[in-house]
Amino acid sequence: MSKRTGDNEKAPRITIICGYPPPYVGMPIYAERFSAYLLRNGFDCKVINMSPEKRQCKADHVLAPAGGRFLKYFSSMLLLLFNRSDLVHINASSSWSFWGSLSLCAFCRLLGRKVVLSVHGGSFPGKVRKYNAIVRLAARLGLAFPHHLICINEKIRKVLESLGISRGRTSLIPVFCLAYLPQSIPRADISRKILEFCESHSPVIVAVPRLEIQSSGGWQTPILAFPLLKQRLPEVGMVIVGSGDKEKDCRQMIISKGLSEDIFLAVDVPHPEAIAIFKELADVLVRPTGNDGDASFVREGLALCKPMVASDTDFRPDGVVLFKIGDAEDLAEKVEYALEHREEIQSRLKDFEHPDYFAETVKVYERVARCALRNGEEPK
Repeated sequence: MSKRTGDNEKAPRITIICGYPPPYVGMPIYAERFSAYLLRNGFDCKVINMSPEKRQCKADHVLAPAGGRFLKYFSSMLLLLFNRSDLVHINASSSWSFWGSLSLCAFCRLLGRKVVLSVHGGSFPGKVRKYNAIVRLAARLGLAFPHHLICINEKIRKVLESLGISRGRTSLIPVFCLAYLPQSIPRADISRKILEFCESHSPVIVAVPRLEIQSSGGWQTPILAFPLLKQRLPEVGMVIVGSGDKEKDCRQMIISKGLSEDIFLAVDVPHPEAIAIFKELADVLVRPTGNDGDASFVREGLALCKPMVASDTDFRPDGVVLFKIGDAEDLAEKVEYALEHREEIQSRLKDFEHPDYFAETVKVYERVARCALRNGEEPK
């Protein structure tokens, strides 16, 4: 499955099943960036958008299935039926997403399509460990359908192996590509309210939690840590960028603690603007979640050479300053450390290498295609 090299050569057809912005969070951002990479490199790429806000996306190569949380999987099958492809790349995270994705893998195999399944999500290993024997058997049977599995960290890979998946059927590939970090907007085009807030505070901390119902979102921790920082840094300000069903609770918590003048809740900021905020306005970046697979925000912060303070989940890349999950006092101490050692941290981050993980994913596609051809399969 090579890239197109001439006008008469047919472009390989790839369908990605994943969320797509909005919202501007990990998996949707990955689908946006990776599909752009494929299109620029000569692939015929479509994205079936599983995001709750799927109707808001206007990109020409993105398809929106009908239905909500469960029905969208059945309507996705219709889209797969009427949109031919050489390979389908399905992306799964939480429990319902995982089981729905396995059903799509089975359907694609019935259609004769080649299938790659990526498993994201820091909560996935913990959920698998709670499976009883029958559920584990069902997961193992479902995982027989994809030709290959991509794991975004080693923890996920080991959990899949515990379900009986051989290491030869898996690849370990993070979801970030430095070359496809979106170009930030000019400083002058950042929201005026955010710009004025940041210009009136110093230093500026930018926190990116998940404002979700589960405590794993971690959004309370930076708010609880802020008064401790304020005692030592009187002019400090914090911008919280995130989205989810706990936005109202987050805003209320800020108000109830009397922090409205010093914490700005920006909610769901378009990705290029978020990159500009990280790059132009932030002194320290914070990722406070209770779990993460391989957060794109963390990778982006490191690539921008910004001091990154993040919770000590199962996986964090090198270069991150870690604090104990949910520990506001420890977070405050680590933010102070990052501020005090900012130049040293930035100097180290400049020497970091960022492999082309998108190219590694295309190599998986090529291996799956070669294997299928050896087995006598034809593209459908």
